[in-house]
Amino acid sequence: EARAAYAQAAPSQTLEVLFSDGAEEFLRGLPIPEADRLRALVTKLIGLDPRPAYLDGERRRFAMRVEAYQVNWSLAGRQARIIGIEPQPPP
Repeated sequence: EARAAYAQAAPSQTLEVLFSDGAEEFLRGLPIPEADRLRALVTKLIGLDPRPAYLDGERRRFAMRVEAYQVNWSLAGRQARIIGIEPQPPP
């Protein structure tokens, strides 16, 4: 159970996550087990709506690092669209 000044409750809604043609193409270039694992991880993470709460309702583009990849995504309503996935060098 989440308890903190910034998280009053666990997330109750998730976003629908769709992948653009470009993101799908990138995943097709990976070995199948890696592509399936990365797709599932990105879907779960972005589905939890990782935006700061003060951005709720705003349409814009976002980026986040997921393991060794930069994931770029946009949001419209309750639908997140993965617009690109790019390999990133280790930090």
